[in-house]
Amino acid sequence: MANKRTLKKNIDLICSSLFADLVAVSLYGTEAQQQQAETLLNTIAKMEVDYLGRVCHPEPGMKPKDYF
Repeated sequence: MANKRTLKKNIDLICSSLFADLVAVSLYGTEAQQQQAETLLNTIAKMEVDYLGRVCHPEPGMKPKDYF
């Protein structure tokens, strides 16, 4: 691991890319695809918050090198 900042930027980049693709699907897809996209958008938003929280606050008692 280089540092937390790089890891957080990578997580944000991946989630933003997925989010943008799903917004396009929700705008131009069928109604079934739109409903699935909305569910996945919520999941991605929760996942990003969860992973960023894990990076900022590692498990207590573990060495950062072991945790990451």
